Amino acid sequence: MFDPQKGRSIRGAALLYVIAGLVVVGAVAAGVSRLSGLAPQTQIASARNDKAFLLAQSAMNYVKGRQAQAEDAKTTLTDFVDEINANSTLTLSSGDQIKIGLTANTDVSPKSYTITELKGIVNPDTSNEAVIDLALGGGADWLTSEYSPGGSNPVSEDLI
Repeated sequence: MFDPQKGRSIRGAALLYVIAGLVVVGAVAAGVSRLSGLAPQTQIASARNDKAFLLAQSAMNYVKGRQAQAEDAKTTLTDFVDEINANSTLTLSSGDQIKIGLTANTDVSPKSYTITELKGIVNPDTSNEAVIDLALGGGADWLTSEYSPGGSNPVSEDLI
């Protein structure tokens, strides 16, 4: 159909509107399909981070358990810290790792140690690695623990 006042075809304009509408619908559909593909990847990454956090908490429990054993055995603070640092990376059967670092505070009373590294690592040395370090930044009170050889500083049973 021809519009004599404007000198152009009305049918051609309607066709252009239909094409533009299809392009918009296609772009929206492409965006939605792209976003829906990210959901499983996000869930997997979240699960890796959760596992790394639990590994870091396990590292803390390991330190507290080893502390109780060392205190009962009347091991010196320096020997306790040296033993933990000598075995600072523990590799689990799954290949995941726990990393622990301690510093002895022998110049204070009572003697104590500070946790400098407390990491849970899932899929180490891969592109899917997830790392949580509970000691990151340091300075928190819970990172420093008193050390009393002879067992006078009891550790709660739920930490062993």
